[in-house]
This record gives sequence, structure tokens and C-alpha cells, in this order.
Amino acid sequence: MAIIDPYTSTAQKIEVQANSSNSSVENAVEALGGKRNLYALGPNVGYVTLAVGGGTVTYKLEGTGGQEGRVGWLSYAGETNIDPVDLTNSGEYNAFRVEVLEQTGSITVQIDAIDADGRSDSVAQLPNSKPELPLVYYFREFITEGNGDTVNFSQIVGVQIEFDMHDQETGQLQLGPLETARL
Repeated sequence: MAIIDPYTSTAQKIEVQANSSNSSVENAVEALGGKRNLYALGPNVGYVTLAVGGGTVTYKLEGTGGQEGRVGWLSYAGETNIDPVDLTNSGEYNAFRVEVLEQTGSITVQIDAIDADGRSDSVAQLPNSKPELPLVYYFREFITEGNGDTVNFSQIVGVQIEFDMHDQETGQLQLGPLETARL
């Protein structure tokens, strides 16, 4: 298993009020590429909080209306001229895996990936309320729209995880580190 970001050494937090957005890029030596970007879009009413630290990432909504949060690495953290990263570890790993530690409310958890040739895709899941079950995103599921090519996970230049609570009034999700693994 390889960890994209253990969320341990560099704590980061943003809170966004209604109808606004914010982002925060921090040097995070423990993270893939050495930087992490947090981005949040506030709901129509209320606020959202996105925080990393203590080995977890937490997304919290208090309000109503469209909103989202993102945690990104490499190109999603604003990096350019990236040496592609082999997330397969020479073919050993075939999926992303992340533990759901706490969940209240319905939420979509999506992973975005882009490779050195510009192939990109997003795969989303709706975790159930059983935190003991990890979310798994197989690399083979990331297929570029239009041409049917799969994203090349041995040549990755960007990875991002997104959260969306679909116009709920309140909810919270806490995840463990995003990892690559053989499943």
C-alpha cells in the first residue's frame, strides 16, 4: 500500500460562508508532490468546513444549497512541469482505497485523476452509513470520455478527492488517508 497523503504533519483548514469560495495551498512534505490544495464552495445558506490533520480529512456542511469541497495534489495543487508519478508501483497496485471513519447524511465522494498524456476521468461513490467498509476505486474504472482510453496510473500528474452533500441541510464525513493498494 502507498499513501497519497497521511494528513499527519501539515494541518490545514478552510471555512467558507454562504455564496463564496476559498482555497488554500500548503507545502505538505508528507503529501504526494509535497503540496496539498484545499478548496471549498459555500452553500446558498450557511457554511462548509474542510479540514485535514491528525490522520483524517473532514468535510462538514451546516446550511442548504449547492456546495462542494476538494483536496488535490500535483496539478490539482497548482504544480506545473510535473514528473509523472507511478501510482501502480510498477503494476503492484490497482486501486484507490479510503476508510470512511464517520458519516452523517448522504454524500458523494469522487476521485479525479489526470495522466501525463492528458487523459482524465472522475469516479464517484455514495458511501453508506457503515464506516467499517472502505471506499474502493479501481484504476480500470477511470475511462476518458470520448475515446474510451483508461487513465494511465503509471504516469499520473494530478489526483483530487471531491465531496458533495447534494443540497442537504447538515452533514459530515470524515475519511482516513487516501491510499493506493492491490485489491
